[in-house]
Amino acid sequence: MAMSKRKLDDTEHETCKECGSLDLIHDPGNTYCGDCGTVVDELNLTFDHTYDPERIGHSTYIRHQRLRNNQEKSSVERFGNSWSRERTAQGHTLISAITGQLQQPGICERAQRIFDDYIVGRMAEHCVRAFGSFVTERASACVYVAALEASRQVNLVDLARVARRSVFAIGREAKRVVRVLGLRTEPLDPVLRAETTVNRVFGYVHKAQADTVFKAQVMELIAGTTQNARCVPERLIEYLSDASTRPKLIALTARLVEFSRSCALSAGVSANTLTCAAIAIAIEHYMASCPDNTKVLRRSQRVCIYKLAALPNGTSQQSVARHVSQVHRALVEASKTVPWLSDIKKNVDAVVDHVEDVLFCYQQAQAWVFSTQTECDDAEQSATSQVTKVVSELSKAPAFVRAETTRQRRQLIIDRCTGTQTDDDRSQNADERETRVVRKLLEVGMDTHALLTLPTHTLEAILPAATRRYNSEYKGLDNSVVGPQDMSDEEIRMYLNPLPTD
Repeated sequence: MAMSKRKLDDTEHETCKECGSLDLIHDPGNTYCGDCGTVVDELNLTFDHTYDPERIGHSTYIRHQRLRNNQEKSSVERFGNSWSRERTAQGHTLISAITGQLQQPGICERAQRIFDDYIVGRMAEHCVRAFGSFVTERASACVYVAALEASRQVNLVDLARVARRSVFAIGREAKRVVRVLGLRTEPLDPVLRAETTVNRVFGYVHKAQADTVFKAQVMELIAGTTQNARCVPERLIEYLSDASTRPKLIALTARLVEFSRSCALSAGVSANTLTCAAIAIAIEHYMASCPDNTKVLRRSQRVCIYKLAALPNGTSQQSVARHVSQVHRALVEASKTVPWLSDIKKNVDAVVDHVEDVLFCYQQAQAWVFSTQTECDDAEQSATSQVTKVVSELSKAPAFVRAETTRQRRQLIIDRCTGTQTDDDRSQNADERETRVVRKLLEVGMDTHALLTLPTHTLEAILPAATRRYNSEYKGLDNSVVGPQDMSDEEIRMYLNPLPTD
């Protein structure tokens, strides 16, 4: 579904409150500003870094609205005051619980005062959703702002994990708290900037679709200098024109930003450059994963992606490219935590296709080694040493040891089935059930990588389907029943009248 600009009525936000722009873009998840990237509509996001378009947040303030229409003014005021006191007390309780789990009790009172002032400011703006179903998000945002003012090390990802809410939902509320209260504190968390930065890129794409002159200017600015890169700008605009691509890019960008920060790659790099580099890697990954794309992007073609990521965000493509290369090196090293990638050559071209697998496995390994703490304590520690430590510690995990043992045993079984194993080694395989299913799958052309990694019961489950596919696609060519009646007229003529030989 393509993005479209909608006309907002008098009851909705007519302009962006951050920059005053009228360029509000509506897609199947959000309404956001195409100039500054601020999200206008509130969406109840899922936990972690993902979107759920079906879960739109509805206000629980509807009881107040019904009472306002049916009762006298004094009853409405009494109900409103009691409702406000109840929800405010709930917010204070949530703040106390969150600060306690984060081991930051010193900012509890400050966060509660910010929460009270924020609710008063929301009511002054005549917002009927001053509380609504977002009390937890608003309480978490006040904790984050209080931590920034007190110069405490509170990570948005850790805060979202404790509150069991979305990183982006808390980040949006944190920016609203700063705006409503007029604070000088600026939320600079790199994960918080992921959504805004991606929205700016999609704002440029939306404008390029609506204005041919602007599209020509954008394509000229992001064009490459080689023959291979000339078609990339058009492909980029066409790929990013799909609105369903935006949530995927935001989610992967946030995960890449968190990966960079956990590997100490954020030290000495601006949050803007860090986020732009993550966007470039995410776009390249999804473009390389397209079904119609069979070639790896070359370096000259990647430059076009770097330029598009840097263009609307006020940074240089040289800085983006330099940081992308650092993240690529860290991803190559982190790919050692992925058991099913042990057979491929570890380079940038191979890792780009498996970015999501690498991030998932590295996060699991990091959680096992460092519990739930993902923030690097030593800012001077290099990314390579950080990843190497995780990989070395991961090799001691029982699950990793079992996977490697299974892999070695399966390799011996495959060698036995293919006849490459010596007689002395055949006694090591006593599991006839496992040997039998591996031999049958080898006969029907099963991938060796799957045979080395999948459990035995899974191999037995997929054996019937693999056999049917083999019989229908390959064995039918050698069927003795096939005869001249199954040949076309042209094939029969060529068979009966062969070309003369010299």
